[in-house]
Amino acid sequence: MYPLLLCSIVALALTLYKLFEFKKLKLSDTHFADLFFNALENKDLALALNNLKLTPSPVASIMEVATKLCSANKLSAPDIEIELERVGANLVGALNSWLRLLATIITLSPLLGLLGTVLGMIDVFRGIEIAGNQINPALLGGGIWKALLTTAFGLIIAIPYTVVYYYLDTEIEKCKALMKNNVTRIIIYFKSC
Repeated sequence: MYPLLLCSIVALALTLYKLFEFKKLKLSDTHFADLFFNALENKDLALALNNLKLTPSPVASIMEVATKLCSANKLSAPDIEIELERVGANLVGALNSWLRLLATIITLSPLLGLLGTVLGMIDVFRGIEIAGNQINPALLGGGIWKALLTTAFGLIIAIPYTVVYYYLDTEIEKCKALMKNNVTRIIIYFKSC
Protein backbone atom coordinates (compact mmCIF):
# COMPACT_ATOMS: atom_id res chain seq x y z
CA MET A 1 0.00 0.00 0.00
CA TYR A 2 2.89 2.42 0.63
CA PRO A 3 4.08 2.39 -3.00
CA LEU A 4 0.49 3.02 -4.08
CA LEU A 5 0.24 5.93 -1.65
CA LEU A 6 3.47 7.36 -3.07
CA CYS A 7 2.13 6.92 -6.62
CA SER A 8 -1.07 8.76 -5.74
CA ILE A 9 0.81 11.66 -4.14
CA VAL A 10 3.19 12.02 -7.09
CA ALA A 11 0.31 11.78 -9.61
CA LEU A 12 -1.64 14.47 -7.74
CA ALA A 13 1.42 16.74 -7.58
CA LEU A 14 2.11 16.26 -11.32
CA THR A 15 -1.52 16.93 -12.20
CA LEU A 16 -1.65 20.15 -10.20
CA TYR A 17 1.70 21.27 -11.60
CA LYS A 18 0.71 20.66 -15.24
CA LEU A 19 -2.74 22.24 -14.83
CA PHE A 20 -1.15 25.32 -13.25
CA GLU A 21 1.51 25.44 -15.98
CA PHE A 22 -1.06 25.18 -18.78
CA LYS A 23 -3.21 27.88 -17.16
CA LYS A 24 -0.16 30.14 -16.76
CA LEU A 25 0.79 29.62 -20.43
CA LYS A 26 -2.81 30.36 -21.46
CA LEU A 27 -2.89 27.47 -23.90
CA SER A 28 -6.57 27.90 -24.68
CA ASP A 29 -6.29 31.66 -25.34
CA THR A 30 -6.09 32.51 -29.05
CA HIS A 31 -7.11 36.18 -28.87
CA PHE A 32 -3.48 37.28 -29.26
CA ALA A 33 -3.32 35.64 -32.71
CA ASP A 34 -6.22 37.75 -33.96
CA LEU A 35 -4.50 40.89 -32.69
CA PHE A 36 -1.24 39.78 -34.30
CA PHE A 37 -2.75 39.11 -37.74
CA ASN A 38 -4.74 42.37 -37.62
CA ALA A 39 -1.54 44.31 -36.90
CA LEU A 40 0.27 42.38 -39.63
CA GLU A 41 -2.48 43.18 -42.16
CA ASN A 42 -2.12 46.85 -41.20
CA LYS A 43 1.62 46.59 -41.98
CA ASP A 44 2.55 47.28 -38.34
CA LEU A 45 5.18 44.60 -37.74
CA ALA A 46 6.40 46.19 -34.48
CA LEU A 47 2.91 46.10 -32.95
CA ALA A 48 2.36 42.54 -34.19
CA LEU A 49 5.61 41.36 -32.56
CA ASN A 50 4.84 43.30 -29.38
CA ASN A 51 1.47 41.50 -29.08
CA LEU A 52 3.34 38.18 -29.25
CA LYS A 53 5.96 39.20 -26.68
CA LEU A 54 3.23 40.00 -24.16
CA THR A 55 1.73 36.50 -24.46
CA PRO A 56 3.29 33.57 -22.54
CA SER A 57 1.80 30.94 -24.87
CA PRO A 58 4.16 28.64 -26.79
CA VAL A 59 2.01 29.40 -29.83
CA ALA A 60 2.97 33.05 -29.51
CA SER A 61 6.63 32.08 -29.08
CA ILE A 62 6.79 30.13 -32.32
CA MET A 63 4.80 32.80 -34.14
CA GLU A 64 7.36 35.36 -33.01
CA VAL A 65 10.23 33.21 -34.29
CA ALA A 66 8.43 32.61 -37.59
CA THR A 67 7.75 36.31 -38.04
CA LYS A 68 11.34 37.29 -37.36
CA LEU A 69 12.72 34.59 -39.67
CA CYS A 70 10.34 35.37 -42.51
CA SER A 71 10.64 39.16 -42.25
CA ALA A 72 14.45 39.06 -42.14
CA ASN A 73 14.66 37.33 -45.55
CA LYS A 74 18.06 35.89 -44.65
CA LEU A 75 17.22 32.17 -44.80
CA SER A 76 15.77 30.06 -47.56
CA ALA A 77 12.28 28.62 -47.17
CA PRO A 78 13.59 25.10 -46.34
CA ASP A 79 15.98 26.53 -43.74
CA ILE A 80 13.15 28.51 -42.15
CA GLU A 81 11.04 25.36 -42.03
CA ILE A 82 13.86 23.38 -40.40
CA GLU A 83 14.40 26.08 -37.78
CA LEU A 84 10.68 26.33 -37.03
CA GLU A 85 10.46 22.54 -36.62
CA ARG A 86 13.38 22.66 -34.17
CA VAL A 87 11.86 25.48 -32.12
CA GLY A 88 8.41 23.86 -32.22
CA ALA A 89 9.82 20.52 -31.05
CA ASN A 90 11.49 22.25 -28.09
CA LEU A 91 8.29 24.06 -27.13
CA VAL A 92 6.19 20.91 -27.39
CA GLY A 93 8.85 18.97 -25.48
CA ALA A 94 8.55 21.46 -22.63
CA LEU A 95 4.77 20.98 -22.59
CA ASN A 96 5.21 17.20 -22.51
CA SER A 97 7.61 17.33 -19.57
CA TRP A 98 6.56 15.10 -16.67
CA LEU A 99 3.71 13.50 -18.64
CA ARG A 100 5.76 10.35 -19.17
CA LEU A 101 6.06 9.99 -15.39
CA LEU A 102 2.30 10.39 -15.05
CA ALA A 103 1.79 7.72 -17.74
CA THR A 104 4.19 5.43 -15.87
CA ILE A 105 2.22 5.87 -12.63
CA ILE A 106 -1.01 5.13 -14.49
CA THR A 107 0.47 1.90 -15.82
CA LEU A 108 2.29 0.94 -12.63
CA SER A 109 -0.53 1.50 -10.10
CA PRO A 110 -2.79 -1.39 -11.16
CA LEU A 111 0.25 -3.65 -11.46
CA LEU A 112 1.36 -2.76 -7.94
CA GLY A 113 -2.20 -3.38 -6.75
CA LEU A 114 -2.23 -6.77 -8.46
CA LEU A 115 1.13 -7.62 -6.93
CA GLY A 116 -0.25 -6.72 -3.50
CA THR A 117 -3.24 -8.96 -4.11
CA VAL A 118 -1.06 -11.88 -5.18
CA LEU A 119 1.20 -11.47 -2.16
CA GLY A 120 -1.87 -11.20 0.09
CA MET A 121 -3.36 -14.37 -1.39
CA ILE A 122 -0.06 -16.16 -0.83
CA ASP A 123 -0.30 -15.19 2.84
CA VAL A 124 -3.93 -16.40 3.00
CA PHE A 125 -3.05 -19.77 1.52
CA ARG A 126 -0.02 -20.09 3.77
CA GLY A 127 -2.35 -19.45 6.73
CA ILE A 128 -4.72 -22.15 5.43
CA GLU A 129 -1.82 -24.58 5.18
CA ILE A 130 -0.68 -23.82 8.73
CA ALA A 131 -4.22 -24.05 10.15
CA GLY A 132 -4.75 -27.47 8.62
CA ASN A 133 -8.21 -28.78 9.49
CA GLN A 134 -9.00 -25.87 11.83
CA ILE A 135 -9.73 -23.19 9.19
CA ASN A 136 -11.58 -20.13 10.44
CA PRO A 137 -13.81 -18.76 7.63
CA ALA A 138 -13.67 -15.26 9.15
CA LEU A 139 -9.87 -15.29 9.02
CA LEU A 140 -9.95 -16.54 5.43
CA GLY A 141 -12.47 -13.86 4.37
CA GLY A 142 -10.52 -11.12 6.13
CA GLY A 143 -7.28 -12.14 4.44
CA ILE A 144 -8.86 -12.18 0.98
CA TRP A 145 -10.50 -8.82 1.62
CA LYS A 146 -7.17 -7.27 2.58
CA ALA A 147 -5.49 -8.82 -0.44
CA LEU A 148 -8.06 -7.44 -2.89
CA LEU A 149 -7.86 -3.98 -1.34
CA THR A 150 -4.53 -3.25 -3.04
CA THR A 151 -5.93 -3.98 -6.48
CA ALA A 152 -8.84 -1.65 -5.78
CA PHE A 153 -6.50 1.15 -4.72
CA GLY A 154 -4.32 0.61 -7.79
CA LEU A 155 -7.37 1.02 -10.01
CA ILE A 156 -8.61 4.00 -8.00
CA ILE A 157 -5.31 5.72 -8.78
CA ALA A 158 -5.09 4.69 -12.43
CA ILE A 159 -8.61 5.45 -13.65
CA PRO A 160 -8.94 9.17 -12.82
CA TYR A 161 -5.35 9.96 -13.73
CA THR A 162 -5.85 8.31 -17.10
CA VAL A 163 -8.57 10.89 -17.74
CA VAL A 164 -6.22 13.65 -16.59
CA TYR A 165 -3.42 12.35 -18.81
CA TYR A 166 -5.62 12.31 -21.91
CA TYR A 167 -6.95 15.78 -21.11
CA LEU A 168 -3.41 17.16 -20.86
CA ASP A 169 -2.36 15.30 -24.01
CA THR A 170 -5.37 16.72 -25.88
CA GLU A 171 -4.43 20.26 -24.81
CA ILE A 172 -0.91 19.72 -26.15
CA GLU A 173 -2.28 18.40 -29.45
CA LYS A 174 -4.52 21.47 -29.77
CA CYS A 175 -1.50 23.67 -29.09
CA LYS A 176 0.52 21.86 -31.78
CA ALA A 177 -2.30 22.35 -34.29
CA LEU A 178 -2.49 26.07 -33.45
CA MET A 179 1.27 26.37 -33.84
CA LYS A 180 1.22 24.76 -37.26
CA ASN A 181 -1.81 26.72 -38.44
CA ASN A 182 -0.51 30.12 -37.35
CA VAL A 183 3.03 29.52 -38.59
CA THR A 184 1.64 28.48 -41.98
CA ARG A 185 -0.41 31.70 -42.09
CA ILE A 186 2.72 33.74 -41.30
CA ILE A 187 4.78 32.01 -43.99
CA ILE A 188 2.03 32.53 -46.58
CA TYR A 189 1.68 36.18 -45.58
CA PHE A 190 5.38 36.90 -46.07
CA LYS A 191 5.53 34.94 -49.34
CA SER A 192 2.69 37.02 -50.74
CA CYS A 193 4.34 40.34 -49.82
